[in-house]
Amino acid sequence: MTFTGLIEGEPLRLGWKLLSRNKDGVVMRAFSGTIELRDENLAKRVRDDLAYGDEIEATTDTYMSLKGLPAVLLDYVKVV
Repeated sequence: MTFTGLIEGEPLRLGWKLLSRNKDGVVMRAFSGTIELRDENLAKRVRDDLAYGDEIEATTDTYMSLKGLPAVLLDYVKVV
C-alpha cells in the first residue's frame, strides 16, 4: 500500500491507498482508507520515517469489540 499521510485527531490515523492491477499492469480499481495509530512510539516512527508516496507493508489488527471495527496499525516495513 502507499502511505498518503497522517490525519490528526484522537486517535491519530494513517492514510493509505492501494491500486489493484491486472496481469498487464493496468489499474483496474483503487482503494483507500485509514488505519488507527494507537501506539505513541509507532506514531513517532511513522512521523520520522515515512513521506507521502512511500510504499509500505502494514501489519494490522481489527478491534472487534470497538464501534466501527477499527483497523489498528501494529507495525510496518518500507518496501524498497
